[in-house]
Amino acid sequence: MRTKIATDYWIKTSREDFRAAESLFEKRLYPQCLFFCHLSLEKLLKALVIKTTKNHPPFIHDLRKLAEIAKLSLTEEKEKSLA
Repeated sequence: MRTKIATDYWIKTSREDFRAAESLFEKRLYPQCLFFCHLSLEKLLKALVIKTTKNHPPFIHDLRKLAEIAKLSLTEEKEKSLA
């Protein structure tokens, strides 16, 4: 049950950050929008880490590393995009 609570937390806050990114995009604040997009994606990956490993995600911001820990199979192009 704890993993569900933690996963739900990461997904909920990811959605909130993505809504903030959309608002920033509309205001043409692109660097800030990009920051919140990264944050949103990071939180989704952390939810996947929990689902896959049943452990809390590490305190990192490296999207490629989080995807690796979550055992996602990515193309080289997608790995570069996460970098």
